[in-house]
Amino acid sequence: MSMPERVLGSFRITGAVVLAVLVTGMSAAPGAAAAGVSHTRVAAVSGSLAGVAATSARNAWAVGHAGSAAHPRTLILRWQGRAWHKVSGTGLGASGSLAGIAATSARNAWAVGYAGSAAHPRTLILRWQGRAWHKVSGTGLGASGSLAGIAATSARNAWAVGNTGSAADSVGYGGKALILRWTGSAWHSVRCPRPGIGSVLYAVTAVSPSSAWAVGSYVTKAEPFGLPYIARWNGRTWKQVFFQFGFLSGVTATSVRDAWAVGGTGGDGLDFPLIAHWNGSSWKQAHAPAPASGGHFFGVAATSPANAWAVGLTYGTSTHILIARWTGHAWKRVRTSGRTGGALMGIAATSATNAWAVGYTGTSSSPSTLLLHWNGSSWRAG
Repeated sequence: MSMPERVLGSFRITGAVVLAVLVTGMSAAPGAAAAGVSHTRVAAVSGSLAGVAATSARNAWAVGHAGSAAHPRTLILRWQGRAWHKVSGTGLGASGSLAGIAATSARNAWAVGYAGSAAHPRTLILRWQGRAWHKVSGTGLGASGSLAGIAATSARNAWAVGNTGSAADSVGYGGKALILRWTGSAWHSVRCPRPGIGSVLYAVTAVSPSSAWAVGSYVTKAEPFGLPYIARWNGRTWKQVFFQFGFLSGVTATSVRDAWAVGGTGGDGLDFPLIAHWNGSSWKQAHAPAPASGGHFFGVAATSPANAWAVGLTYGTSTHILIARWTGHAWKRVRTSGRTGGALMGIAATSATNAWAVGYTGTSSSPSTLLLHWNGSSWRAG
């Protein structure tokens, strides 16, 4: 069952449901052959976008899936200053889904997700080096599991996170958190905490080779709806960091002393948006805009301690996009014009006047890709 349907039916969201949203249906396993960028302008595609990355006002990527949630096909879009174009080529458009993307320059980008079906996914990483996307291999790649998030600080330092097993296995049913690292020549598995009886990581951010954060959820027999999972990389090992409640879907950092994590309160009752801040010594809950109908943040991006964005959805008879902004003093909800039905799953920002948010409009059974751009004064369809 897709996330909006599950939430509307019970006002309850769990870690496994979030993974299904981020990696499978609502958010795209290509072959090894390269793919070029087409010249077909994209207005809207049947499907959904889960992740976006930008290095400048003239270079951005968005990933997700085309088609239905039940039969997704990998999808990559590119922005080069004037319009979004669909990336085409052998392999792309195959069964699977892409959930996250990271870029350090116009010539270096990574995309992650899964190949195959949601019931039997295989971890997948694609790389862009200026001319073509190609599938990469390494320890932990191609094995049972899904990757939901990726972060990179250079062409020689990147992290990818997700879980072993299927989406249904992710939390409480046997799935375990998974972290992979790129050090310039190959991807390999890195030992990480695996708390509870099931765990999953949804997002990762890094500010240097010796400082990174990963967030997600884990369950215990006493807490079957999920507990927050935060792990920190100190340059040698990943260690779990305590946070009190809820579960987390997105994370970003501007320095070793400034980071944001977002998600939802979770539990048996109505789910509300959750924002947490790292001040250099501890994580503290921040006051988040709380729609009366409830909601959840999936993505967060920051360019400085005084500029950050969080995106997600609100609940009700149907889901609606949710955007909040931090300007250095408080988080405030930002209204948008035009169609607001659907959800935003990811966001990227390069400055206070340039940001992209991606997701879907419509319903979970019939979604269309959504791209919104912030120009410094308002959000508009990209």
